[in-house]
Amino acid sequence: MLHRIVIRKAGPAWSTGVEPVLDDVEVPSGRPGGLIGAVDNVLRPLRLFEDHEMARVNQVAREMGLSRSTVHRMLATLSHHQFVEQDEYSPAYKPGPALVDIGLAGVSKIDIRAVSHMALVTLRDLTQETVHLGIMRGATSVVFLDSLESDRVVRTGGRVGWILPAHSTTVGKELLAERSGEEIVKLYPSGCWRCLRTGR
Repeated sequence: MLHRIVIRKAGPAWSTGVEPVLDDVEVPSGRPGGLIGAVDNVLRPLRLFEDHEMARVNQVAREMGLSRSTVHRMLATLSHHQFVEQDEYSPAYKPGPALVDIGLAGVSKIDIRAVSHMALVTLRDLTQETVHLGIMRGATSVVFLDSLESDRVVRTGGRVGWILPAHSTTVGKELLAERSGEEIVKLYPSGCWRCLRTGR
């Protein structure tokens, strides 16, 4: 445990002492030994974006078992470094440009993009529509690895790097269609079929 020297003034006199340095970020139980608690706590909110398009302070606090004030400071720190950013129309947070850039840097090294590129070109030319390549990210989100836009004036734009709820995208619905009915019910226990039909 780290300690620090504390100097206090008590009336006209000064006193010194040594006290332990306590991490101001709460440490939940069940964490493996050897981890740095503060770093672990700051990184954990980022994993929520695997299954959620956006996350609110209350939601993060509940899922992590931390106080709202602690979570607010963590998100403010992540926002300062552009790993998250606050949504323009709500108090929720979403992945920031730094997080997306890091993800894209990793995606650029995935061979699946090179392997599938000619297939995407063929499909785009055959349909004259914008085509996308995506994979599941977490249980209910899809990340777009590549896009080839149509030459038409009115067309869907590319989505490389986007992370969206699987049930709200055509690519995501195709990937979800490979799962069994039992798996879908577990992923969407409330109104799952309505979500898949309407995308909401």
